[in-house]
Amino acid sequence: MRNGFFSFEGPFQTFLSHLVDVFILSLLWFVFCVPVVTAGAATTALYDSVRRVLDEGRGYVVKTFMTSFKNNFKESTIAWLIELLIFVVLFLDQLIIGAFIPRGQLYMILFYLNAFLLLWVMVWQGYTFAYISRFEDTAFTAVKNALLIFISNIGWSLLMLVILIGAYEVVIRVSPFFIVIMPAVIAWLGVKIIERVFQKLIPQAKEP
Repeated sequence: MRNGFFSFEGPFQTFLSHLVDVFILSLLWFVFCVPVVTAGAATTALYDSVRRVLDEGRGYVVKTFMTSFKNNFKESTIAWLIELLIFVVLFLDQLIIGAFIPRGQLYMILFYLNAFLLLWVMVWQGYTFAYISRFEDTAFTAVKNALLIFISNIGWSLLMLVILIGAYEVVIRVSPFFIVIMPAVIAWLGVKIIERVFQKLIPQAKEP
């Protein structure tokens, strides 16, 4: 067996293995988001799988994803519907602003303020589904606590916002191909940030 960069346990093989796992997890996320109502459970399962398999090197991507999806389905779905309602209201506001507000300074202020709020809701959702994957709580408690964590760690939240915008720019400006791996990549970067934030709450967490 060859040693070094191209060995079975070398950096190149590890990179390829992680790349395949990232692709599989992203594909699973896309498939399980198709019914829309299951998107919350799919996002929780994505975060949980990335944390366990990619970040900590434990388990297998498909099995971990399916187990997490099943175990967290109820609370994730309720939380998703709560935050989806807020997201839809803001999105409709955006459409109304575009349709009825004359182009000008007021339009620009309202348009970008609303767009900013939409992005912040997405970051809040990231905290919510990560929280559900790590802690035993009701959906309403998870949504509330995620919001508090989001606000009290505004620096990390801002970094997550930058990651979302950066991912969008990569897909739009570099190559649409990157969309096939972007969900898991975003989740992996999110794990690096959110797990730092969760450190003080870990004693209350589920079994890792």
